[in-house]
Parts: sequence; C-alpha cells; structure tokens
Amino acid sequence: MARPEFWGLYSWLPALFYIAAAVSLSVFSLGFYVKLSTWTMGTAGDEDLIQKPTVPGLAWLSVTTLFTSGCLLAGRLSRLSPVRAAFLLAIKWAFLLLFTGTLVSFLNFHVIHGLLSGWAYHLFKFTLDWAGVFFVLGTMYAIGRRLVSKGLPSTGYDYSLLLLMLLIGLTAFVMQGARFNMGVWEDASYSPAGMLFREAFKEMRPEEYAVLYNAAWAVHAFLALLFIAYIPYSKIFHVFAAQITTYAAETRDRESGIG
Repeated sequence: MARPEFWGLYSWLPALFYIAAAVSLSVFSLGFYVKLSTWTMGTAGDEDLIQKPTVPGLAWLSVTTLFTSGCLLAGRLSRLSPVRAAFLLAIKWAFLLLFTGTLVSFLNFHVIHGLLSGWAYHLFKFTLDWAGVFFVLGTMYAIGRRLVSKGLPSTGYDYSLLLLMLLIGLTAFVMQGARFNMGVWEDASYSPAGMLFREAFKEMRPEEYAVLYNAAWAVHAFLALLFIAYIPYSKIFHVFAAQITTYAAETRDRESGIG
C-alpha cells in the first residue's frame, strides 16, 4: 500500500508547488555557489582552509566528509556539551532524513514506480515520522535554550529562523492528522505522531478535514521551500560549512601533531 502522489489536494496546488520548487532550488543553488565562490577567492577569512579550493571541490568535500566521525557525531561539540551535541544531531540528521525522504518520494512517483510499497513503504513512513518528531524536539530545545540562557546572545533573527523550522515540522503533523481523519489508512499505525494529531482534530466536521489538510499542506510546502531557498543566506548554511571547517581543523591538527 502506498499513498498516491498529491492525494486529496486541490487541483491547482501541485502545479503551483512545482513552480515554487523550481524557484526555491534555483535560489538555493545560486546562493550555494556564491558562498563557496567567496571562499575560493579567500575573502571569507578562510583563505588557508584548503589548498587551491574550487567550488566543485568544496561542494564535494562538504558531502564526502559528512560521514566522518567529527561531523557524524559532532565530535568537537560533544566534548564541550554532550546535551547540546545530542540535540544538534537530532536536528541535523532529522533534516537530512526528511530531505532524503522527499527525494525518495520523487523517485517513487516519477522514476522508479513501486519503490515505496509494502514493508518498504511502512519502514519509510515510520522513519520519517520519527525524524519529524526529533526535528521538532530538537528545534524546541534550541528555542528554549535561547530563552533561558543569559550567556547566549539571541536576536529576533535567531528566534524567527527557529520558529520557521518548528512550523515546518508541526504543519507536517497537522497535515497528517487531518489525512488520517479522512479515511482508513494502513500506514497510520506507523506514524504515532500523526495519530496524536488525528485525535486532536477528531471533533471537527468531516467537510473541514479537506480544508485543513489542503491548508496545512500548502503552508508546509511553502515554508519548507522558503527554508531551502534561505539556507545559503542564513546560519543554517553551517550544515554544509561544518564539514569543510571540521575537515580543515582535523587536517591542521594532524599536521601540527595534535590528536
């Protein structure tokens, strides 16, 4: 059993989504390229980061070093604050899982039909549901930490960015809860967070579920695409930059005989 693509949506939403997705990915790609180009010119204070860096080289390094111990387990931060590292990893890996899930869904509907079916679909739903839970919990921790920590400078920008992330996670569960109230779904038992939201909306009238579902889907899609487009221009770019700086730090340590 696998849910059809764009199930239950108003007919005009998918077309609008594809247009918005193209714009979002274009803005992201441009920002990503400009950011890495700045590093190659040595104008970002990291001119000694890597010998003769190139944009493709930095991009490749960001991906290939993602699975090194330092980046995979936030080694440097773990030594300073295990709790902060745990929540950082929750956000980071949940985001990567959810992003990968989006790509897998695209492949399932447009390239490899039937990729998500049966047990594979159930595992897919279970994994993404819990990734969403950890993403929301990690973001809530980050917001709470800024609220209670006097030693952590925080601005409206910091809170607005974290609020954007939190809304992306929550609207996905609102959408899921509305869908579960619109019929009998085999995948419902594999989405415990979605089931909680289903209970929250169970007193609504049947005709209201479709409105809520479409509204939540539209808001979730818009915020997610906005977030993706904004990554290269925000502090979230650290998700990609951390791989490069961690690699450079470890390289310098090795060359200096440290570690």
